[in-house]
Amino acid sequence: MVALFLLLTLTGCWSRYEVQNMNYATAVGIDYVDGQYTLYVQLLDFSTVAKLEGQQKAEQPPVWVGKGEGSVSPN
Repeated sequence: MVALFLLLTLTGCWSRYEVQNMNYATAVGIDYVDGQYTLYVQLLDFSTVAKLEGQQKAEQPPVWVGKGEGSVSPN
């Protein structure tokens, strides 16, 4: 009975993410200036990059850049 319960509750695709609904980090940069770290991440949405058969892309796909700053404290 326990095995049947586990089989029914642990299978499936509840947390499945579609590739076209995700953004991917294509570049990461780290700078260290005056005791501060700055992290840059470039994200790309692949759903806008895919080719459509017989159609040409009129514009470049959007690219997002995130920036974070902070210092590292000693343990």
